[in-house]
Amino acid sequence: PTVHVNLSQNECHVSVAATAAPHARAYELALDEGQMEQEEETRGSPWLLEPAHAAACVMRANLFRHLEESARSGQKLCVWDPFCGKGTLLLEALGIAMGVPPASPAMMMPFQQFPEFNQMHF
Repeated sequence: PTVHVNLSQNECHVSVAATAAPHARAYELALDEGQMEQEEETRGSPWLLEPAHAAACVMRANLFRHLEESARSGQKLCVWDPFCGKGTLLLEALGIAMGVPPASPAMMMPFQQFPEFNQMHF
């Protein structure tokens, strides 16, 4: 884990980063090394929709309401990604619809390295 220490006059503030970065997504685990390098290089690009922004768009579009309405009426629902990038909008919509959190149990979190961490309670 990352430990931050701030010394100021007669005080010492210590904080520990116990969780992963909020932009980490479980579907990125399927990328190979070359794709991961490209992902890191393009992160923050103004031309790509970041995962958190894509999730916000999906939530703002009331996806759950549309899913319920289409299920009740027996109609199909088509979700499309107009941004022609890496399919981030579709992946976020799928994750939200399936109730999958952004991170994954397969992703190692910094707090799992703490001496008192208990895998059974996690």
